[in-house]
Order: sequence, then structure tokens, then C-alpha cells
Amino acid sequence: MKKVILSTIISLIAFQILPVLAQNSTSSHVKKDKKGEVNLVCMQNAVVKRDNAVISAIDIYAGAARKSIETRRDALKTAWTIADKHERKEALRTAWENDKNTRNTARRAFKKSKNGAWETFRTERKVCKDKGDSDGDRGSSHDDL
Repeated sequence: MKKVILSTIISLIAFQILPVLAQNSTSSHVKKDKKGEVNLVCMQNAVVKRDNAVISAIDIYAGAARKSIETRRDALKTAWTIADKHERKEALRTAWENDKNTRNTARRAFKKSKNGAWETFRTERKVCKDKGDSDGDRGSSHDDL
């Protein structure tokens, strides 16, 4: 009797564990998509590539903006040491103008990099057989500064 109960318990445990083990197998087999369906791994890779490029562009812009503000700060500080009112006014104007130009240049470079990342994504999306109704262009404007 004890053998029957023990073997029943072992069988129940085995039948409950085996499906879980089968589901969690780490097989290198990749299920192929049906013809015409979106390649999900391809899309994941395209999204990661796009967003890493946007992150890199943001980092470059942030560094340039910081440098511009530091330069402006130092120029304004120096301008406020000038005793002559007209020279000081010109130095202040120049400091602000240089800051504006530098940050506008950095912003244009950021937008160019960001748009390039999105264009690359759109091209890769077609290779992945995405029709553009999923991630698409919905977020392209969200990356603006």
C-alpha cells in the first residue's frame, strides 16, 4: 500500500513539473514567423538601435549645451568687471548672442542625428516586414528637445 501511495505522489509531482520544465527550456530554436508577418526580433533590434542613437544624440547635445552655458557664465562674469557702460553692454550682448548661436547649432545637430536615427529605423522596419502600424512614427516628435 505504501508503495502505491508513494508512486502515485511521485507520478503527480512528475506530471506537474514536466510541463513547467518543457515551457522553460532554453532551446536555441527560433520560431519562424509565418510568411508576411512582422519579424519580432528584427523589430526589437531596430527599436534598440534607434533609441540608442537618440540617447547618444541627447548626450552629445547635453554636453554641448552645458559647455555653452559655462562659457556664457564666464563671459558674463567677465563682462560685469568692465567699468565702461558701453563696453560692458557690448560684452554682455556678445556673451548672450554667442550662447544662443552655440546652442542653436547644437540643437540643429541633435535634430539631424535624431532624424537620421528615425530614418534608419523606418528603413529597417520595412526589412522586418512591419507595415508601419505598430511603433511607426508615433514617437518621433517625443524625442525633441
